Amino acid sequence: KKFTMMRLLLLSVALAVSAESRRLVKITTKTSDVSNAGTDNDMSYHLFSLDDDCYIARGNMNNPGNDQERGDTDVYEGTDLGACDYKELGRMDFLRLGHYGSDAWIFDWIKLDFSDGSNATCEMGKPTTIDDYETIQIPCIHYVQ
Repeated sequence: KKFTMMRLLLLSVALAVSAESRRLVKITTKTSDVSNAGTDNDMSYHLFSLDDDCYIARGNMNNPGNDQERGDTDVYEGTDLGACDYKELGRMDFLRLGHYGSDAWIFDWIKLDFSDGSNATCEMGKPTTIDDYETIQIPCIHYVQ
């Protein structure tokens, strides 16, 4: 009887932990390694999950030096994430990426990392070009660690 009670208690704790919302802690972008892939234009990120959404305004994600250059992987955390910094989001469905300018960006994927160790990779399955004030919707696949 004690063993059964202990198993029920452990199951309850496990369910409570798994029910915790996920908080966004990092976004990583991968610029394609092809000619003219890099850009100097700003992007906006609108993240959509089952639970909520949030928006990172254009120009917010900006590391020292040149971001989004050919073949580069750029990492954004903390205040770079704007209103999405440590936002409770849950499982990601898709992200809407906005481009501001006439200098195209060609990217491979965008990865979202969460406080519970899970992540979501958002990609179109091939190098994707965004240009000329375009907005595209990118599907995300959520991975639990």
